[in-house]
Amino acid sequence: MNSLIKNVGKIVKMRSNKEIFRLLANANFPLKKDLCKKKSNSYTRNILQNIKNEYILMVICWAPHSKSPIHDHNCQCFYKVLEGSIVEKRYIEDGKKLTKISKTSLGNGSIGHINDDLGVHLMENITNDYVYTLHLYIPPYETCNIYPSVDDLSQKKSILYDIS
Repeated sequence: MNSLIKNVGKIVKMRSNKEIFRLLANANFPLKKDLCKKKSNSYTRNILQNIKNEYILMVICWAPHSKSPIHDHNCQCFYKVLEGSIVEKRYIEDGKKLTKISKTSLGNGSIGHINDDLGVHLMENITNDYVYTLHLYIPPYETCNIYPSVDDLSQKKSILYDIS
């Protein structure tokens, strides 16, 4: 984990998605579950490193059968499944409603990326176990648009973190 934290700042400054994917793919991240505050019915955002105006690195701990709301990102979001399996559903907005464009199951070691040009998404733990994912947001974001359902207009929400 220390090498990941040490190198992420250098890689972020390069502004190369390819290098970020390489960093995440090669990251040997021994998951310490005590890093994560757990909730029995939701997910928690657990900050590892927050460099103002540059990036935020965190582990998200997903309770069994928990999911995020459909949301956007005012940034680049890279993620890696550390333990377990999670489903990502992506949508596009046509001005009135959301249309699902993909559903992807991601297992141990899977890496993904999203930004607003690629759509909005939700992530869901469909298993009976806790799932752990590593997320890198460039730059950090403090608000995002939440879509209560595919037929609802978005609502701007502040982002809350569980451990800093």
